[in-house]
Amino acid sequence: PVTKSSRRLNLGTPAVGKDPQEIEIAHNILHISSASSQEAHMESSTKRLEALEADMKTVERRGQKLSKIK
Repeated sequence: PVTKSSRRLNLGTPAVGKDPQEIEIAHNILHISSASSQEAHMESSTKRLEALEADMKTVERRGQKLSKIK
């Protein structure tokens, strides 16, 4: 199937005179950039999760302090 990214790199169907190796290299570059953007997304999600966990621990500590005061 011709995807938006393959159209952008003109990879839909190998045109006459298009080097198949060139097409393969372009596909590989596409996969690498896609993988690295997914990795970046995972890293930011992990950081958000760690921040939430830290917030939850803070809330727990405050709750324990409040229950001691009562």
